Amino acid sequence: MADTEKRDKLEIRSKLCGNAELFGAFSEDDVLTFKLTVPRSFGAKDPEIRINRDGCGETVIPLEFVTVRGSDDEYSSALRCPEPGLYWYRVTYDSRFGKRAPVCDRQLTVYSAGFSTPDWIKGGVMYQIFVDRFAKGGEVKKRDDAVMIGDWDNGEPEYPEVRGGHLENNTFFGGTLYGVADKLDHLASLGVNCIYLCPIFEAYSNHKYDTGDYDKIDEMFGGEEAFDELIKKADRLKIRVVLDGVFNHTGSDSKYFNKSGRYGKGGAYRDRHSPYFSWYNFRRYPDDYESWWNIPILPRVRCDDPSYREYILGGNGIVRKYLRKGAAGWRLDVADELSDGFLDGLREAVKAEKRDAVIFGEVWEDASNKISYGSRRRYLQGGQLDGVMNYVLREAIISFMLNKDAAAFAGAVCGTYFNYPKAVSDCMMNILGTHDTARILNMLSARYPDGASNKELSEYRISAEDRENGKRLLKLAWLICATMPGVPCIYYGDEAGMEGWGDPFNRRPYPWGREDGELLKFYRRIGKFRRAHQVYREGIFKVVHASGGTLIFSRGEGGETLYTAVNLSDKTFDLPEGYKDALTGRRIGAIPAGEGKILHN
Repeated sequence: MADTEKRDKLEIRSKLCGNAELFGAFSEDDVLTFKLTVPRSFGAKDPEIRINRDGCGETVIPLEFVTVRGSDDEYSSALRCPEPGLYWYRVTYDSRFGKRAPVCDRQLTVYSAGFSTPDWIKGGVMYQIFVDRFAKGGEVKKRDDAVMIGDWDNGEPEYPEVRGGHLENNTFFGGTLYGVADKLDHLASLGVNCIYLCPIFEAYSNHKYDTGDYDKIDEMFGGEEAFDELIKKADRLKIRVVLDGVFNHTGSDSKYFNKSGRYGKGGAYRDRHSPYFSWYNFRRYPDDYESWWNIPILPRVRCDDPSYREYILGGNGIVRKYLRKGAAGWRLDVADELSDGFLDGLREAVKAEKRDAVIFGEVWEDASNKISYGSRRRYLQGGQLDGVMNYVLREAIISFMLNKDAAAFAGAVCGTYFNYPKAVSDCMMNILGTHDTARILNMLSARYPDGASNKELSEYRISAEDRENGKRLLKLAWLICATMPGVPCIYYGDEAGMEGWGDPFNRRPYPWGREDGELLKFYRRIGKFRRAHQVYREGIFKVVHASGGTLIFSRGEGGETLYTAVNLSDKTFDLPEGYKDALTGRRIGAIPAGEGKILHN
């Protein structure tokens, strides 16, 4: 073999993780052993590890010669992990080729000693509910200014004439928390053990991201009585409920800001002496104020204001109040716009009240190295979040389904899993769609109609042929999503085959009695299988094969290993002897083109 064909290799071993080749995140009390193997013909000299703390200086650690093994030289060095933070490391050496050669340049995430994530959610299935559109139920109070859409089955969500145009968002279909409670058997049939509710607190809009009063559950959703009933019934089925915490902004129509005067004479907009005045940043009082994305109805909150932090995070604050009422955790809206200090305080409050409560953050990128407003964030270093919404995985799955590039998929997801603490990887919210994205069936079935008006988008329906192809891809997408590290999350109605482009067309009412039976059966089957196998809780993830349109990865724990195999190529993919279809128990010798299987041997 020519010198240019030989390769050097770096291995890392960890006393906590064993072979750390799959991991790039370690506890601060861990000890790492770096082993460098270099072909003797390279003439390596002075190998060393260079560790940089995110631009704050460099530490150089020599690698000591250990032994000659065949035609290779081996070097090694042990390193106790530094304090929590984000680091970058590379191994370099001089060689007979006359230059210092970097072996690698990788991220090293160090998290706090003792950091863990809740066990109860691992191995489960989540389900996201937009309350007004999921299910009716109970007798609830209707607001006088609310516009009710009476046609649940065929009614269309209100939309502005021009995209981005003003919309009152005061139209309702009538879904309630009583309705959610009535449909818990449906959720249980999907393997669901955790419901993620979009905001339920009093607010003017149907989406409730413009909070009017954190202390009240919206009466149109049934108020506190409906919430209590939901928690009680869900507990019987061992289903927990996670709430949406919108703490970066409130509504302008709120008791805190009160621009419209709905809450009397008080509020920051109407009274400089209001106890809420310090919560907001007025540039010129009262009409020029900071708001989220410059949307006037969403005035931004100064989340580090002491009185605001006490109101949300204090001993009798909002976060702890609803945990006491039975909530199992919080999903944090626009987490990248909340300060580190606020997130530190939130975790302290949540874990003090309920140790096994879960904290998810809305972060769309790799959350381990995210830069927000010019600052590197530390979401996953043990003092803030348990997990984030896995938009990285979502994009990778959709790209794989459409472009059939398994290597690109593996590169995208392995990078983030390498950077995350394993406890976080096992606690990720794995999504195919949310209230902020187009329906997954649309993404896999059809090209977005560029230039279409909102009216045209409201009338758009996927053709029968495209829908069948989209359903086939959706099954494969869900197969991957449900077996990757993390917790798969169903956006309400995806299991029923709901269609729709972006907001508000992705928020139509659930089609009770008109579900796509084929998809629903598949989702139920995969959910049941997932819940029955411990390997999906914390099993080690490895990519076994990723080439062309064929992807195979494994999850292994103890004596069990299960394989997910998806073949998007136009040719049959042959398997070695001894594999069985884990869902049917039948021996299987190949994965047909366009199909996916769960395997064991």
